Amino acid sequence: MVLTHAHPDHTGLAERARDKGGARVWVHEADAPILQDGPTSSVVHAPPERRLLSYLARYPSSTRSLMQLGHAGAFSSDRVCEYSVFGDDEVLAEVPGRPRVLSAPGHTPGSVLVSFADRGVVFTGDALVTEDPSVGCSGPRVVSRMSTHDSAQALESLERLVDLPKETVLLPGHGEPFTDGPRAAVIRARATGVR
Repeated sequence: MVLTHAHPDHTGLAERARDKGGARVWVHEADAPILQDGPTSSVVHAPPERRLLSYLARYPSSTRSLMQLGHAGAFSSDRVCEYSVFGDDEVLAEVPGRPRVLSAPGHTPGSVLVSFADRGVVFTGDALVTEDPSVGCSGPRVVSRMSTHDSAQALESLERLVDLPKETVLLPGHGEPFTDGPRAAVIRARATGVR
């Protein structure tokens, strides 16, 4: 199991899959402290740019999103007890399909893109989404400042997608797959900016 980042909505089943299913969990070394200290420690290790309360008042969908995450157990999931770390731009030879992880910091310090170039797909996690549940907006974008550690860096990290083949399908952590090409996704995300 290769984690695109260590926010609790992306790590919730990791310990159960490791403990009960024998899965090996992989995370970028910059996000390892979040796994080590537990699911709610991301506010310490990768604090968001903006305070939650300002979004709750402006975007009703942020309240719904938080309630859904809480109901799903994202904030009370088990700490991942054993995991492997990788650095920037490595090929994970021990993972089926030998994906290349491309460093894309911003959403968290250890956010990555997981590329299966031979299959024409890239898992973007929350580095690029097509739906931001915290503000209720759709289309290619960077996740709102309510959940992003460094939005300027997140926008800069989109550059990693620009030169991928046009036929590459982007599989985001939130929203529908994007099939109009990575460059088009980046152009739209940059034009949208960050909320």
